[in-house]
Amino acid sequence: MTYTEDFFIYGYSNQNDDLVQLIDSYTKENVNYIKTTLGFDGLPADPNNPAGSNLDGIIYRQKGPNLYYKRVFENEINVLWFKAKAGGVASDWEAFQTAHFFASKTNHKTILIPETCDLDFGGASQSFGSNITLKFDGGTIKNAILTGGQTMIIAAPYHIFDNVTLDGSWKTPDNFAYPEWFGTIANDKTSVDLKVSLEKLNVFWNIKFGHGEYFSKLGEIPVRHFEGTSRKLSNITILLDETNQQIKYGLCLGEYEGLVLSPHTRSEYNTLKEIIVRTDSTVRKTHYSGVVMGNAHMGRIEDITVLQNTPEMQLSKSELEFLLEDVENNYKMANIGVEFRGCSELCIINNLETYSDVGIGFNTTLIDSSQIQGVDFPSIYNFYSACGIFGLASVFFGAPNVFNLTMKGIQSWAQGMYGLYSCKSPAGMYTSLMHCEINNVRVEQLTQLKDSNNRTRSTSIYIDEQDNIENFIINNIRFSGLSNGLYLGGAVRGYFEINNVSIGGDNVALQYFIQTNHSEYSSFAVKMRNVTADMNYPILHNNGTVIDNHYYEKSPVAPDKINYHDVTVLRKTNAIFKKEIDGTRKFVQTDVSPSQQWVKLYHGHIKNLNPSLNYEIWDADEDFTVFNIEAIASSFYAKATMTLFKDGSHTNEPYDSNKIHIGETSNIQSEKINIVYENSTGFWFLINTLTNKEVQYNIEGLIN
Repeated sequence: MTYTEDFFIYGYSNQNDDLVQLIDSYTKENVNYIKTTLGFDGLPADPNNPAGSNLDGIIYRQKGPNLYYKRVFENEINVLWFKAKAGGVASDWEAFQTAHFFASKTNHKTILIPETCDLDFGGASQSFGSNITLKFDGGTIKNAILTGGQTMIIAAPYHIFDNVTLDGSWKTPDNFAYPEWFGTIANDKTSVDLKVSLEKLNVFWNIKFGHGEYFSKLGEIPVRHFEGTSRKLSNITILLDETNQQIKYGLCLGEYEGLVLSPHTRSEYNTLKEIIVRTDSTVRKTHYSGVVMGNAHMGRIEDITVLQNTPEMQLSKSELEFLLEDVENNYKMANIGVEFRGCSELCIINNLETYSDVGIGFNTTLIDSSQIQGVDFPSIYNFYSACGIFGLASVFFGAPNVFNLTMKGIQSWAQGMYGLYSCKSPAGMYTSLMHCEINNVRVEQLTQLKDSNNRTRSTSIYIDEQDNIENFIINNIRFSGLSNGLYLGGAVRGYFEINNVSIGGDNVALQYFIQTNHSEYSSFAVKMRNVTADMNYPILHNNGTVIDNHYYEKSPVAPDKINYHDVTVLRKTNAIFKKEIDGTRKFVQTDVSPSQQWVKLYHGHIKNLNPSLNYEIWDADEDFTVFNIEAIASSFYAKATMTLFKDGSHTNEPYDSNKIHIGETSNIQSEKINIVYENSTGFWFLINTLTNKEVQYNIEGLIN
C-alpha cells in the first residue's frame, strides 16, 4: 500500500478514486481518504485564499489541481498525524500548533496524545481556544507553558506533565485532577514531592488521591478540595527528619493564622475527605499539627484519620511533666492532630480519628488585643481520639476564643492527661468561650499520674479561669473512672451547665469529682443536673454557694452512690436574686454577724441621697422593697417585716420591740437587733448589739 506523504506528491500516481486506502507515514496505521470539494470550514476548498487556506495539509489535503481529499476518522485527532515526533524533537510544538489550529476551527475538539508520544515544547507557550480537549492515552507533554480556556484534560492518574506550567481555566470530566499528572506516584518516595505536584495543579480546585501512600518532605500543603478513594486506602504522609524541622504543619485549609480582618486571604469550601494523614519523623518533633483549619469559611474535614503516634511524635512522661508545670506557655510542644489556627467560620468536622498528643486544638492566634475574632460556629460530629499514654488532651483550647461550638454524635476521648482542657485567658486579652455545646462524650483511660497524696492528677474536663464562659453546656458525659471529673477555674461572668453525668471505673482516690471556683466579684453560675457519683468523691465549691433546694439524693438501690438532681452554684455572696415573676424581683440575703458588727441591708438605700458615693441606684421602675428579716442566735429568735419606699419613707409590721429596734443609727439600742438608717450614707443597716452572741440573718426581699 502507499504511504500518505507519497500519495499526495504531485505526479506520484494518477489515482483519483473517490476512496483511497493508504498507510499514515508517521503512525504507520491504515487510513482512508475520500474525495471532497470542501475544506475544513465547510466552504469550497480554496488553497489560495488570501485569508488563509481551508486545507490544513493533514486532514484536508490537495492531490492535484481541483482534486481534494478528506481523511476519514471519527472524532479525536492524533497529534502524531501532524508530524509530531517522539523523543523531544523540536518540531513537536509546531506539530501540536497545527493540530490545535485544526481543532479550534472544526468540531473535532479532542487532541489525542497517544502512548510513546512525548511532546517536547522546548519551553514554548501554548494558549488554547475555547472547549479544546487534551486526551492523554499514554503520552506526555514537557517543557511548556499551557494556558487553558475552559480546556478539558482527559487522563488516567499517571505522569503526563514534566516541567509544565498550567495557567488559565481547566476542567476534567469528573472535576478532579490527580497528583500523578505532575509526577507524584503513590508508594514511591523517590517521585516528585506531593507539595510540588499540588502547587502545579493549582488551577484545579478538586484533587483526587488513589490507592496508596503519597509522600511529602516539604509539608505545609494548602488544601483546596482533596478527596481520597477511601480512608483505608488513600494516605498522605509527611516525612520529617533533621533537615526539615521548621515545618509547622502537614496540611492547611485556608490561610495559616489568617484573620477575618484580612478577608482577601480567606478561602471558602476547602475540603479534606477520605484520607489518612500521617506524619513520620526520624528525630523528635514538637510544635506540629497534622491538619490545620486556617481562616477557612465553610471548610470541611470528613472521614479523616490523623496519625502522629510514633515515639518521635509523642510526648514522653518527662516531657508531659515539664509541660504541666506551665501549660499556658509549654503546651505548644505537644503535637496536634487537627488544629483550628486562624479565624475560621461555619466549618464542619465529621468522622475524625486522631492519634496525637492533642486530638483537636482550638489555638486561635492572638497576637494583640485588636484580634477580637476567633473560631466561630465550628461543628464536630463523631470524633475519636487516642492521645497516647502521656498525651495532653483530646480537646484543647490554647487561646480560648471560640464561639458557637457544637460537638455531637459519637465523642470518644481516650488517653492523655485530660479529656478536655482549656488554658487560662491570656493576660491583657479578653477571650471567651461562648455558646458551646458538647454532647454524648465518653472519656476513658486517662494518664495515671499521682500527686504526693497518691491521688490521681488527670481530669476529664479541666477549664481554667476565663474572662467569659457564656452558655457552655455539656450533655450526656461519662467521666473517666480513674481520674478527676470536672474542674472549673471560674469566670468573670457566664454560665456553665453539665447534665446527665456519671463516672465509671473503680473507686480510686481523687483530688475532686467536681470542683468549681468563684471569684469575689464574678457573676458566674454553674448548673448541674442528674450527676451521679460515688459518695466518697469530693464535690468542692471554692467560694461558691449552692442555692438550689434539691441538692442531692442517696440512691436506695446503690447506697454508695449519690445523685445531684438539680444544683446551681454561684459565688458566695450575701444576696442572690432568685427569680422574676410579673415584674417582681425576689432575692435572698444571708449573713453572719458577730456582736457590734454592722451589716448593710441589700437594696436598702435612698436614691441619689449621696451621688458622690458609688452605691446602687434604684431603677426607674422600682418603687419599694419589702424585707422579711429573721435573726437567729443562741436562745434567740426575732422577726420583722419592713417596707422601704424610693422616697426614703418606710413602714413596718408589728414586731417584738424587746428584741428588735427600728430607727436611726443615732439611737441604737443595746441587747437588740437594730434595723437602723444612717443619714450620712442613705443606707439601712442591721446592727447586732447582743452581748457575746453571733447572729445568723436570713432575709427574703421583694423589689417592686
